[in-house]
Amino acid sequence: MASPAERIEVVCAGCGAEYETWHRRSINLILAEELTDDEVRDATSERCPECGLKVELATLIVEAKER
Repeated sequence: MASPAERIEVVCAGCGAEYETWHRRSINLILAEELTDDEVRDATSERCPECGLKVELATLIVEAKER
């Protein structure tokens, strides 16, 4: 499971463009084991629509410890 998606405003550090996107504050990989690494990466980052700069969004990732 993950926290509910919410709209956030992002200001690009590269070009200063302002845009809105959807973001989840947390993702629990213990409950959402079906997510691939690519899906997690897509859910925790955003690319500026103006200049293409990719930024990591602040997302809490909860996952099981390996033994």
